[in-house]
Parts: sequence; C-alpha cells; structure tokens
Amino acid sequence: MKRPRYCYTTEYGVIRFRRDIPEHLQEVIGKKRYNKVLGRTYKDAMKAYSQALRDYDALIAAHSSTTPDRETILTLVQNALGVEASMNLARGQVDENLEFALMDLGDRLEAQGKLPREITAKVHSGTLPEMELSLGEVLDRYWAHKKTGDEAKDRLPRNHVNRVKAGLVDALGDKAVNHEPVKNITRKDVNRFRDKLLSTMQPSSVQRSLGVVRTALNFCIKEDDLDIRNPFADVIIKGATATKDDRLPLSQEDVSLLNGAFEAPDDICALWTTLRDTGARMSEIVYLTVGDVSLQDKTVHIGPNALRGTLKTNSSVRTIPLSDDALSKLQALRQGKEDDAPIFDRYAKPRGADGASQVMMKRLRKHVTDKKKTIHSLRHSMKDKLRNAGVQEELAKAIMGHSDGSVASRYGAGYTADVMRTALERVW
Repeated sequence: MKRPRYCYTTEYGVIRFRRDIPEHLQEVIGKKRYNKVLGRTYKDAMKAYSQALRDYDALIAAHSSTTPDRETILTLVQNALGVEASMNLARGQVDENLEFALMDLGDRLEAQGKLPREITAKVHSGTLPEMELSLGEVLDRYWAHKKTGDEAKDRLPRNHVNRVKAGLVDALGDKAVNHEPVKNITRKDVNRFRDKLLSTMQPSSVQRSLGVVRTALNFCIKEDDLDIRNPFADVIIKGATATKDDRLPLSQEDVSLLNGAFEAPDDICALWTTLRDTGARMSEIVYLTVGDVSLQDKTVHIGPNALRGTLKTNSSVRTIPLSDDALSKLQALRQGKEDDAPIFDRYAKPRGADGASQVMMKRLRKHVTDKKKTIHSLRHSMKDKLRNAGVQEELAKAIMGHSDGSVASRYGAGYTADVMRTALERVW
C-alpha cells in the first residue's frame, strides 16, 4: 500500500516517520530530523501516524515561540527564590527586594555558564518574554493541569481534548491553532469551528466541545495573567439549550414496574434500590466501600475514598439516610468484608459505573422504551418527589448533592441525618 507522506520502510521492514527540522531551529533542538518508529504493519503505522504528526508539530511550536524561555525563567526563579517570587515576576510585581534578588541570581547563573546569555540577562533584569501561547498550547497546558496520572481515568478526557484540538485544526487550520498567538482567534473563527462541528454532531455535543476550549482558555487567562478576552464565551448554539424534556423522570408506574424487574438477590438489585431511595448518582453508589455504610445510623456517607478518588463537586460530599429496604440489601453485600473493601465488587474498577449502568439499562429497556428515561432518571424522580412532598429546596439540594450557590450555604455543618430522614420518609 502507498505509504503516507514523511514515511519510509527500513531494510528490516519497519515503517518509520521522518521529517526535517527547519534549518533555523536545528541548532536549538539539537538535531536535523525528527524520527519515530510507527510499526511493522501498515495498520499499526496508520494508527501511530497521526500522533507522529502531532508530536512533530508540538516540537516545532515549542521552539518557535517565546513560551519555553518564559517557563525556563519562572522555573529558575521558583527553584532559587520560591513560588511567591516566581508568581510576582510573572505578574510584573517586582519590588526592590525581588529586583536585587533577581540581579544576584542572574549573576550566579551567568557565572555557571550553563544557560544561554539571553536567559541569564532576562533573569538579571527581571523581565519576561511576552506570553504568546497558541490555542493548541492552551489546551495542552489545561490538560497538563487536569490529568490525574491514572491512565484509566485520564483516557476519556484526554481523548476528548485531542478530538477538540483536531476539530479546531480541521476548521481553522494548523497554523491558526498551533503556531499563531491565541489572541488572534476571533469570534468569527469560533463560529466557524462551531458550524463545522454542527455539521457532524448534535448541538449538545458541540456545546461540550466548545466548553472544553472555553474552560481551557479561562484557565490560562487566570494562571498566566493574559490580557485577552475569551472569544469562546457565550457562543450561541441553536438547539443546545437544556430543557425539562431533555431527561424525563421515571413515573411511579415505571418505578413499580421496574421494582419487579430488578427484584433479585444480587448486586444489581441492591444498586437499584439504593439509587431509587437516595437519588444519588450512579458513580456515588457503585464505588461505595463497606465503611461508608453505617448500620447503627442507617446512613451512607458519600465522599472521597480509595475507589472513586474525588467527587463531582464539594457539595457532593454528604451523608444520606438509607431506607430499611436499601440498608438490608447493602448489608447482604457487606457481610464478611473489611471496611475498606468495595460493596459492589465486580464494578470496583475504572469505568465500573459505566458497566453497571449498561447492565441496568438492559433490564430497564425491556419495560421502559422511552429514550428520554434512563437509570439517571431516578435522580429526576427523587427531585420531583421531594418537591411535591413540600420539602424545602435547600434541604432537597443537600440530599441530592447539588450546589446551593449561595454564600450562606457555605457556612455551618449542614442538615443532620435526622432532618434528611424526615424529608425522605415522605417519599419512600
């Protein structure tokens, strides 16, 4: 088969990627060509080819902007003078003490002779190259901040960021995304990106993709003190506005029908009952440990643990009363286990919540065919039940793990389990 551009096959049958480094960057990068092994088969090579192109572009972009010099200087200052000194330099807040400290550091670095004269001179003078991030670098910096280091957890969000970046290149071109300052991106460019996505995606998916870029740029504007506006803010996407009909609650008739479908002495039955009677999120229940459930208080504590790590929001951390039915079914799965052991063993793994959801949806779809009704609809059902039972909205939010958003809600210990139980008993 015809090999793609920049590829060749060695005498040993290995397909390699090779591309020349621009002449003006060869001395800086330290080599004349960029090489990468793609694989022995055409199929393997094609899988690795796109990444090789991206890696090459990233290498060239990194040495074509002033960002590396800026980061090098800030790192040198942080290592020698501390984080606060580095932050003040980045903000341009250089007082007399910091000025003298930078002059001394610059002299010491120059005497060592290990760094380019341009770097040591800038340290000595307390000046930084202007931040000229590209849009591609903005996404890279944001992802470097967000990733956890857990490959299983990072895979989906990393792929999402990579798809967004590829979509930007497809709509705006590689130069605009990876080689031009992000300040050059206009609202017209954003709308072009939006329209390109709308030709192949649902409006809600387009909204999520634009949200990734908007959040990444806001992060860099704040962290790097960039004096630019965010053209990805408040983009109009027809059809993406959420409505009350996007996800319907399960009716009482639906729940009664499904109670029979899920009635079995297994973990799925315990999962269904707990979700139904707490209104909690799937991931909040799937990753429970034995110690999270209190038999004495008849409650379940939802918070960070070894299985789930962090939660969606700070308000998601809460202790919810359990119905007798949910408690008995959870207890059957807890017996004989240590406190740190998972209750739902087969789903205590990366993406376990997705696996549990798929199993439950298969049962649900045998009885409820409306595509707007899913397992997550149990949360909507609980919210409606609490509202219709006259439960105060603030208390309902505390039970559901929703953020109240008010300043007052951030003070105090919150509602007691007894108060929550009184409210939930109206709907059990």
